Amino acid sequence: MFCKIGALQERVLFFVLKTQKDLHIRIFFCTFAPKFDANNDNMRKLIILALAALCFSSCGQKKEVPFTEAHNYFVRNDVTGSVPTKIGSLEAFERYFGMAAFMGKKGQPTPIDFEKQFAIAVVLPETNHSTELHAVNLKDNGQKLTFTYHADVAPEENTWTQVPMLLIFVDRKFERDSVELNCK
Repeated sequence: MFCKIGALQERVLFFVLKTQKDLHIRIFFCTFAPKFDANNDNMRKLIILALAALCFSSCGQKKEVPFTEAHNYFVRNDVTGSVPTKIGSLEAFERYFGMAAFMGKKGQPTPIDFEKQFAIAVVLPETNHSTELHAVNLKDNGQKLTFTYHADVAPEENTWTQVPMLLIFVDRKFERDSVELNCK
């Protein structure tokens, strides 16, 4: 307990401290608990307002989502138009991407099970500048996913071209209707 008050208020204050916001709630109740009266409408309104503010402030927070970065895939050369950001089936995936397996332990493409996972793709336009894409993080705000990546682009031109791409596989329990891409 953080403060000494009556038994009724102590039960209200007793919960597991999980976040810094929980501490703020405890401080709020400790500050106002001595004045707490179950029949006081103003106190009820104040408590409801404080809880609503807490709910709204926590609803806007973005949670980190785990993902697996895929390796040894390429954008097929017969793809016309843009590649969708979110891909949810093997048929759609194979329409845009091919496997680039080679010898050795790290030569196999990263496996994906579309019954349990979906893919998020970042595909940039064809370029003659050497470009590497790196995953930074994937966040969920409850309504959409935001995938942040970083692009390293070499300043010198090459005699060859490439289609820079980055694929990640995400568990379906984190699936949302929309995915936003954010390049840092």
